[in-house]
Amino acid sequence: MQLKWVVELLLLSAVWGASFMFMRIASPEIAPAALTFIRCVIATFILGAIVYLSYKQEIRHTLTHWWPLTLLAVTNTALPFSLWGYVSLFMESGPMGVINATAPMFSSLIAFIWLKDKLSKSAIFGMCLGFSGVTILLISPNDTVSIALFPALLGLFACANYGLAACVSKAKAAGLKPMTVAAGSQFYSAIILLPFALISWPQKMPSIEAISSTAALGIGCSGYAFYLYYKLIAEQGIARTMTNMYLIPLFAILWGGIFLGETLALRTAIGGAIILIGVAFTTGYLQFGRKKALA
Repeated sequence: MQLKWVVELLLLSAVWGASFMFMRIASPEIAPAALTFIRCVIATFILGAIVYLSYKQEIRHTLTHWWPLTLLAVTNTALPFSLWGYVSLFMESGPMGVINATAPMFSSLIAFIWLKDKLSKSAIFGMCLGFSGVTILLISPNDTVSIALFPALLGLFACANYGLAACVSKAKAAGLKPMTVAAGSQFYSAIILLPFALISWPQKMPSIEAISSTAALGIGCSGYAFYLYYKLIAEQGIARTMTNMYLIPLFAILWGGIFLGETLALRTAIGGAIILIGVAFTTGYLQFGRKKALA
């Protein structure tokens, strides 16, 4: 069972880490809103089928709880996915994966402000450390990889939306099954994005590479990944499942290097390591003064 969990965790991290590579391939030919719309439609069919076959009575909840699901659709999918699609036009996969790792820090900060959750000294230290890592990532020394400031800030804004979505889910959708939330949010994301997708729909047929990357985003990085994510939460709990956030940047760097020939800049490695340590403190995996349990 332990081996199965490790394999599934690595698979989830690898799939989500690949999403940045697929967006880099597809976005130049398919506008971000259209790309995200297609991704959400595919994911809606996959996750909707799972909900229908496994929790048929939950289908009506996607309609009766339309407001919290719409909020989640905007903050967890429609807006951040579209932002990442735009960012991928200017930034390589590795730095995008590293910035994406800041989402738990935004979640803790927003929960502190909105939900009045407490922040430990370790969490505050972790946030400061994590955002200092972001600062290092944005410094532009004379290396082979440049990171545009505005796209990087948009990436951080996408992560802030992920953090807000986590708090919305806790405050507004706590009574819904996780798979229902996943399917419903993808459904409402597709509805929200439809007019923007129509406006920005490609004028000519995209290449096979762009089409296959879009399909991979919808089938693998959304449909299958959300299914596996909530399956792991049900089997292993949220704390163990969330360790994937430490692996996603590594896979984003790996896939970008193998398939796109991207270079790992020194500041990406240093900034990324600092961000991940900061996230570990923010989420409680590392703490000051943690005492060992007595035998």
